[in-house]
Amino acid sequence: MTSMLTLSQKEMLHLHGCLLLQYQHPKQAITLLKALLVAAPDFLPAQYTMALASLDANECETCIEWCTSLLNHDNEEKKDALYLCMSRAHWRMGNADKAKLAYEEYLQFCSKHKKPRKQRLPTLKQMDET
Repeated sequence: MTSMLTLSQKEMLHLHGCLLLQYQHPKQAITLLKALLVAAPDFLPAQYTMALASLDANECETCIEWCTSLLNHDNEEKKDALYLCMSRAHWRMGNADKAKLAYEEYLQFCSKHKKPRKQRLPTLKQMDET
């Protein structure tokens, strides 16, 4: 299927979606990204951002669907982030066992690919204590 948009147009819409997400408007980002993905369903950067926006909007089932779909692609370099995203979504849904499994996949992936694990950010409480 050919896209109705040029690469430049796709990138501009994607950038706008990323900015909406960065400025904590995940629902607006999702609306924009959905429109972009209707016009360009194979545009992978928008799919990755859609997974993150879904998580930020607490649309955890949608986030898991995107992560699962993206994990089936051959892009090895982003799989660690997808496993973490999936783990967080399961955790928010109250699926501790599935969250742990996704986190274990993340650890195995990092170990297998010699990637450093992401450092945990301090919580607000920890930041207040310093």
